[in-house]
Amino acid sequence: RAIIDATKGVPRDLRAIKLMTAPGDSLALVGSGPLFNPNNSHMVRDATRELVRHDPKGPVRELLTSHFDFDYVCSNPPYVGEKGHKELFRSTRAALPYWNRHYQGKMDYLYWFVILALLKLREGGRLGFITTSYWPTIDGATHLREFILENALILEIIDFGETRIFEGAPGQHNMVFVLEKCPSTSPNAGHLDGMPNSANIERKQKQQVKIAKVKAVPPAKRGDKRPPLARVIDHLASLMAQTAHSDEYVDIHMSVETQGEFGSGPWTALRPSDATEEVVSRIEAQQGRLRDCFESFQGIISSADRVISRNIRHLSGGAIAEHGIRLGDPIFLLTRQELASLGLAGHDKRLVKPFFQNVDLGSYAPEKAPWKEDNFLIYTTRKTRIDEFPGIERHLAKFRGILEYRLQQYEEKYPWFSLHRERDPLVFEGPKIVTPHYRYLHPFVYSEGSFYTSDENYVYKKMPGVKEDEKYFVALLNSAVTDRWMMRRLTKKASGYEMLSQRMESVPVHRIDFGDKHEVAQHNRLVKLVDEMIETKQALADLNQFFGSRLTRLSGPDELPEAEVEAVTLSLPESAKRRLRNHPKVEVKPEPSADFVLTGIGEIGDAADLFTGRRDEDMYALRLNGRGRKIVDIIAPKEILKYLQKVLPKFKGKTWPEIKEIPLARDLATYKAKEKEVVSEARSLLRKVAATQSKIDAIVYDLYSLTADEIATIEAPHS
Repeated sequence: RAIIDATKGVPRDLRAIKLMTAPGDSLALVGSGPLFNPNNSHMVRDATRELVRHDPKGPVRELLTSHFDFDYVCSNPPYVGEKGHKELFRSTRAALPYWNRHYQGKMDYLYWFVILALLKLREGGRLGFITTSYWPTIDGATHLREFILENALILEIIDFGETRIFEGAPGQHNMVFVLEKCPSTSPNAGHLDGMPNSANIERKQKQQVKIAKVKAVPPAKRGDKRPPLARVIDHLASLMAQTAHSDEYVDIHMSVETQGEFGSGPWTALRPSDATEEVVSRIEAQQGRLRDCFESFQGIISSADRVISRNIRHLSGGAIAEHGIRLGDPIFLLTRQELASLGLAGHDKRLVKPFFQNVDLGSYAPEKAPWKEDNFLIYTTRKTRIDEFPGIERHLAKFRGILEYRLQQYEEKYPWFSLHRERDPLVFEGPKIVTPHYRYLHPFVYSEGSFYTSDENYVYKKMPGVKEDEKYFVALLNSAVTDRWMMRRLTKKASGYEMLSQRMESVPVHRIDFGDKHEVAQHNRLVKLVDEMIETKQALADLNQFFGSRLTRLSGPDELPEAEVEAVTLSLPESAKRRLRNHPKVEVKPEPSADFVLTGIGEIGDAADLFTGRRDEDMYALRLNGRGRKIVDIIAPKEILKYLQKVLPKFKGKTWPEIKEIPLARDLATYKAKEKEVVSEARSLLRKVAATQSKIDAIVYDLYSLTADEIATIEAPHS
């Protein structure tokens, strides 16, 4: 049916072109030899790649394989990154060795499809792809960018921004791009690599890329039933012939730089040419780089934190039964309770390190996530003499099948008990800067104690000879200037801006001239302000419990959420608390028996028919449903019942003796006083955060010699 529908749109003079489907592995269309040669190893691969020998569509695939002169190639290739799918990439490279030459670490599977398309086109043929929008700037796509520059003319790029192309992929950023096959070399029998094609090279040197950026979806007019994406596409189609256009829905412009100025690094020419770009570019031209001051390290990778469905199959049934192994059991990563259950001796505990993950990073300072248990890591390395730590060896030996499989999976030779990537322990000790994988507000954290962390985070250690204090760099990196740089230079993905260390090494940083008294004073002021910020943030972290959120990631008091009633109530001194069973303003009708088990909580209703004895204030009722159709009504003022509505869901499945011990504030005035105290303290600390950050930004503006107009550009709302 798809073929028939497609044929309807083909002009009559092109109807001779046959449209056919041909199932098979697209990547096998290059470098695999004849598809139907019985000796072709391609024919005996695993079932997911198997090609049917006597399929009537065989000649179609043979045609696709043998021809490299197609006019058009269109594709929506698979969006699969290497992270989490290493086995897919490994099996593809083993089954199709040709693609090893186009492999790059941290690449996406779709890159091979772009290369495949360019290989299959004739010179002058065109390629149109829908992909994610990250490859023009991310580090794992340098080979793809080199291949495109060598073999194609970049005609158009349409960045759909936040407009969703695929309903099933929220947060994904997509682009459409059009390339023309334009190789820099021409085949020549006397030259293995071909002869330079000067005409094509000159075309690419002069080529400007048409760039369209979708900003918003045009509204539907009366009677317009088109979906949002269709409205965007129709609006774009009516404008793409223009070389420059801007309205509230799209921007269209030609790249400032020509394709000849592009390199394998991030294609900065695809960025908009505006005031922000001018400021960021000037700062980059005049400042040093983070890589000149710090060495970066990724956190620890165990490759076996816990027992999961994917690795338990590498344990024998006997081992599972003997040790009672279950999904979720700890291997290298343990909670405090799990660690205690091992009963390790003091000597064994030398290999146990407090372990921090992405959620344990605060803002300016480390901050344990309030909802998360403490974690500990068994830190075994290639140099560990495991027989000297019998408790650790006994624990890890239960999972030896899983741990030994890692050696086969990753083609490694480290001892079976070692972490997969342990890193040098000195990385995690002493002064350091720690950053998360994705940007949030002020994400650079200063730590000077032990901070063993996962590969979700990066650790930056200052190089010898760098005189500036680590806290000085924390101030620069958490400033508005660096924040705007990151929004312009980092790759935006669904979870935010990726702070990959390869990209962060290019962050511009001002180096202090220690012969300049003014600069030295500014350096020292920034160090002091970071100390003040850390102290303030730590005080804010103590208040997280009252708000159910991380106050340290807020920029000011206007963002403060409401205080949580339960947390405020629990913080009251015992003299200011009562229990549900003895609060003077609460009655329970009828008195439940000890075997009452809560199954449901109703809505707050009028208590007039249930309780009429008290007249000093309005009373309401909250109905509780119990097992066996039992019913209990709690009669109290509305504020108390609202509180109980929030608390009682945690007590589903609990009996009445447990429920009746729920704490309540002695009276509303007592509760309100405590709530006011908590909120007032939080607002005061957030005002201090905002004021301190403003002082930091002002000093950084001075160090970077920004003008008033440039400061206004940096501080303008980001679009």
